[in-house]
Amino acid sequence: MNPDAGTAFGTWQDRTSRLLYADAMPALLSGVPRDGLTLDLGGANGLSRQWFNNVLTVDVDASKQPDVVADALTYTPDPPVDRVLLRYVLHYLSDAKVRQLARHVATYADELVVVQFVNDDLRAKRANSVNETKHFRSEVMLLGLLRPWRVHQRIALAYDVDPQFYANRLGHPSPSGHPETVVGYLCRRTAP
Repeated sequence: MNPDAGTAFGTWQDRTSRLLYADAMPALLSGVPRDGLTLDLGGANGLSRQWFNNVLTVDVDASKQPDVVADALTYTPDPPVDRVLLRYVLHYLSDAKVRQLARHVATYADELVVVQFVNDDLRAKRANSVNETKHFRSEVMLLGLLRPWRVHQRIALAYDVDPQFYANRLGHPSPSGHPETVVGYLCRRTAP
């Protein structure tokens, strides 16, 4: 079974999954308003409803049962939203697609919340990420892609990825742990 498919996405019980998808979220979202409508792009199965009062999820994967099945790169919400949440989405997109998404979201939102893991040791991240093609970045690389957004608040948590994360999630036969950081950004759109 594909570990990315279905409504159980993000509910794995290894230490790293629990940290990323549950335990770290209150800290990463501290200071982020919870009222109004939050558009969760790539929101899959709606885990973000634990932290926001009113959430609309958009994902291209219908098996995760989002509220709207659509591509975040082209989707424009109706009604207007109070903020957009991108939680563990950007590693699925090339640099060009991240830039495109950042510009597109700026056409309809004033507030962007980004939650994403970043790595200073990209070689270790890639070596452990077997059976998938993703776009891993350092924090400097990530920040360079978010224009026209300005980071208003930054929260970062450093941790060590448990090898079991890669065994459970990707079927890696002999994974190794490595340091990683998860960042939470509250961003505001810069003036046009």
